[in-house]
Amino acid sequence: MQFTNRGEAFEAAFNVLDDALGERVAASGNARNGHLSFAEKVRLLKASDPVVRAYADDLLDYGELRNAIVHSRGRNGLRVIAEPVPEALAEFERIVQELTNPVSVISLSGGPPKHFHPNESLASALTHMRQHAFSQLVVKAGDEPLELLTETGIARWLEASDASALNGTTIANALRFEPPKSFTLVDRHASAHDVRERFQRLPKNAAEGRLQAVIVTEHGRASEKALGIITPWDLVKDGE
Repeated sequence: MQFTNRGEAFEAAFNVLDDALGERVAASGNARNGHLSFAEKVRLLKASDPVVRAYADDLLDYGELRNAIVHSRGRNGLRVIAEPVPEALAEFERIVQELTNPVSVISLSGGPPKHFHPNESLASALTHMRQHAFSQLVVKAGDEPLELLTETGIARWLEASDASALNGTTIANALRFEPPKSFTLVDRHASAHDVRERFQRLPKNAAEGRLQAVIVTEHGRASEKALGIITPWDLVKDGE
């Protein structure tokens, strides 16, 4: 669509965003959706929506800018005497795009990872990690909850074991040395912002360790196979 000025382009993008936020509020079951202002929608969704939360302050500022633009219209509704600078319009349109079409976790993960059985040899797991430059891999046995084997767990196993016993050691032996909560789960519909927030949360204590990976499954359940695995490096590559 062609616009005669940046004010019209801004308002068009704003209306798209306002409608999208209204749909999210309605989906949350809030009966007041039709009577909420733009700012009220942002504040309401900020508590539950990681994408809105990431841009909440900017959105409130843009809401005030929109009010200034709309209130500056002439009687015939065509004249705009206030409009955003090009940089502000471009940034706002980028945010609207992110909010209406957020980056999916599936696109970040690089596809379904290879699943290793706990009874497979640790040596085979190390070979796979070395060949693909992986720092962790997914472990699953049938309907049992999936687990994550990491370089940290392997290093701890080496410290407590005789390295010469590697060839006779299974993945299950090394898993016993994994730090707690080294990974978390999300469903396939989670956003990249949700994943980023999880990596930014600090451990509750030193024993808990840091989050090393987010594993994507169909419904975010450990009983399901992994559809993808995301590390902090994947967010860096994507620019998140």
